[in-house]
Amino acid sequence: KDKDKISTCNKTIGIEIPCPVIFEKESKLPSLYNVEGMPTTIIIDKQGTVKFNETGFDNSIKEKLDKIVNELINK
Repeated sequence: KDKDKISTCNKTIGIEIPCPVIFEKESKLPSLYNVEGMPTTIIIDKQGTVKFNETGFDNSIKEKLDKIVNELINK
């Protein structure tokens, strides 16, 4: 069921989401990470530090994510 939601979202925005999507049924994550709307993309490094937190979607998000993920991988 949740995979169907992801598939529908991917088709709507025209991209494949290249990272895990979390459906957290108890709704604890929004308050922990100051989620103000959907979609919200959060990147957390191995130490648990939030490196990226953005609400909404625009065409530049893939470039932003690629840059941050590559920086974290190459550390």
